[in-house]
Amino acid sequence: MILPSLLLSALLFGIFHVGLLMEYTADEMAAGGPDAPVPDDEDDRAQRALLERVQQLMTEKQVYLTPGLKVTDVADALGTNRTYVSACINRQTGMSFSDYVNGFRVRHAQELLLRKDDTLTVAQVCAQSGFAGDTSFFRNFKKVTGQTPSEWMAGH
Repeated sequence: MILPSLLLSALLFGIFHVGLLMEYTADEMAAGGPDAPVPDDEDDRAQRALLERVQQLMTEKQVYLTPGLKVTDVADALGTNRTYVSACINRQTGMSFSDYVNGFRVRHAQELLLRKDDTLTVAQVCAQSGFAGDTSFFRNFKKVTGQTPSEWMAGH
């Protein structure tokens, strides 16, 4: 019983000791560390081209209207892998995939709300915009516009 405890303690001490010796922060580590390769122009051009294809898919095929849309769905439609699509969106826009898609959904909801169709309920606007539910709709609408849908409508 004592030997496993001593081994575990030594292992944990070693991990913490190495952590103290690190010369960069957790943020730098998440970004790839101080020695992370700087992307070259060719990689940047390739990512911009992929983002254009993603935007084209969003605007022309309106895949953002699909509830539960996943990065894998977009990657499959573009014939690439999900990790590359996700990294591209994150690097080129500074947004996560879900925030990127929800931006399209909110703009679509704004278009629906501007029609001032009194027969269209909030639940219908949510569903027709690709949101899974009212809570997600309200949270993302406020995140994108800084206003609730009713506040936004009052100004338009």
